Amino acid sequence: MGLGAWSDRFADCMELCAGLNGAAWPEQRPLQPAMIPPRERRRAPHTVKMALETMGQATADAAVPLDSISVVTASSMGDMDITDYMCKTLAKNPLLVSPTSFHNSVHNAAVGNWSISQSSHAACNAVAAGEYSGTAGLLEAAVLCMDSQSPVLLVIQEGKATPALMPQCRSPFPLSLALLLAAPDQACAEQTVATVEISLQDEPSSWPLLPAALAAAYSTSPAGRMLPLFIPLAQAAAANSSLSPYPSLRLPLSPHGSLGIRLGFAGDTQL
Repeated sequence: MGLGAWSDRFADCMELCAGLNGAAWPEQRPLQPAMIPPRERRRAPHTVKMALETMGQATADAAVPLDSISVVTASSMGDMDITDYMCKTLAKNPLLVSPTSFHNSVHNAAVGNWSISQSSHAACNAVAAGEYSGTAGLLEAAVLCMDSQSPVLLVIQEGKATPALMPQCRSPFPLSLALLLAAPDQACAEQTVATVEISLQDEPSSWPLLPAALAAAYSTSPAGRMLPLFIPLAQAAAANSSLSPYPSLRLPLSPHGSLGIRLGFAGDTQL
């Protein structure tokens, strides 16, 4: 399992873990994802850049060819800057819509950039499910991974909401998280950071609380609500050693159901 993380506060998993341990958050740096050629990078919107950045981090040490990895991206609203711009321009003067912005307005823009940059023909999907987008993306990626018996790269992210869209998606800061999933008998499974067991629950649940250092920024973000799952994985990867088993999680999947999640780390009993 590979990991990737980017936000306006941390540029990777190491900085995330350092900040949680009390280190000062570093100054924000420009996004320069190596997976996008310079010419395309200049035209790529911010959400595509942060997706490709975390995808590159999560697959940096992958033991399989990148063009064979399936991708699932999950986002509640996609690129809200472009959505806001498109709505305003179409309302005032439709003839002024930018072709580049129109091209990047689709919900699967990041998936498309990945497929092109990696010359990949592997299955890809983009998921949107409101505040449950992260959980729905995790379920989609896990089912695809087990059904296809091939690695799946999951990206859960949300951009910064514009003032007009904040009531629909309370995401005050951008955040992108990436996980590379593999079935236990796949070649890259021997590089596993942790094992994950997922079960469907017919009971609702509330979102787990975030650490104090992240709560103010990400507790209302659909992507930020997945941090209680991601943080222990990042801490295990940063420690590069066995950690004690992490308590089970329950993440809302709908108003009436949830996902039960059990994590096991290197050195623990296989889940």
